[in-house]
Amino acid sequence: VGNTVLLNSDRWFNSAEVWDKAGGGQDEYRAYLLNYFVGLATGKKQVDCKKPGEVANVMQSQTYELNGCKPNGWVNPDAKKGQ
Repeated sequence: VGNTVLLNSDRWFNSAEVWDKAGGGQDEYRAYLLNYFVGLATGKKQVDCKKPGEVANVMQSQTYELNGCKPNGWVNPDAKKGQ
């Protein structure tokens, strides 16, 4: 809403069925919510992954449909691997 980001508490506590079925975890879904919606609020555009099996771009809407892409909550998913 304007420059304010509001998150759905049901999604925060329960994630989304599509995300869960694709093997995504709760903590990463929360990271996705923050990254995606702050991205939208700061002017980023939605970006879908190019083909099934690829890691979804964090700016891909991942709550209702992943179109065969792997769930991702991070701007740079490769950096996450080193944690």
